[in-house]
Amino acid sequence: MRFAKALMPLWNAYSKSGAVQDAVETLGAAGVLAGGQALFTDMTPEEILLSTLLGGGAAFAARPIASRLGAAVGRNIDKGSTEIGEKIMSAKIPGMKGNSLRSIKSDMPEGEFDELMQFLAAYYPGTPQSVKNAASMAARGKGAYKVMGNEVPADLFGNLFGRNRDKDFWNTARALNKAKYVQNFKGKTPVEGLLSSLGRTQGDNIAQGTVAFAAPALLANNREEVVVV
Repeated sequence: MRFAKALMPLWNAYSKSGAVQDAVETLGAAGVLAGGQALFTDMTPEEILLSTLLGGGAAFAARPIASRLGAAVGRNIDKGSTEIGEKIMSAKIPGMKGNSLRSIKSDMPEGEFDELMQFLAAYYPGTPQSVKNAASMAARGKGAYKVMGNEVPADLFGNLFGRNRDKDFWNTARALNKAKYVQNFKGKTPVEGLLSSLGRTQGDNIAQGTVAFAAPALLANNREEVVVV
């Protein structure tokens, strides 16, 4: 209990600040990559530390830049969302029954297609739908959105170790989704928020992964150099 209380200031900062989330998630990824280098390369601890610092620095710098770039692209897409959406709905899809999303929607009961889209959006971290769905799962034991007319139960774990863990899980999911909503979706249009989120995570992965995978070869070449005096 004391440990949980000690972590509350960090959680409060994490849930309210995109920069703190960037720092925590970058450090987590850096730890995983450093562990991989320790297990699968012949790098020394000093070299792993150097690679981790370089990769973490590159990722922390890349995250907000890639996020802003994604958001800018998303804003432009959202400006023409009605026209773009109509093209997507009407596009012919080879091998799909009905041949287009528009015809599939027309064959479904009223509102069922739209609710299915809301359900899918509810499982991407940080969307408004994800916050609403997790809250509904915790409070009602059922999801906020139906699939093919059926409500989705919250039952994931059942009575594990003598108590129902589902409410705990969905309360945690709600808190994490709300933190991601503040970081990527709050005050943004839908596609703007989505591409902001994707830019942030993929920018981090590309920057940190590139340094982590390149470091063993670069440092090995450096060790092999012979300085002749």
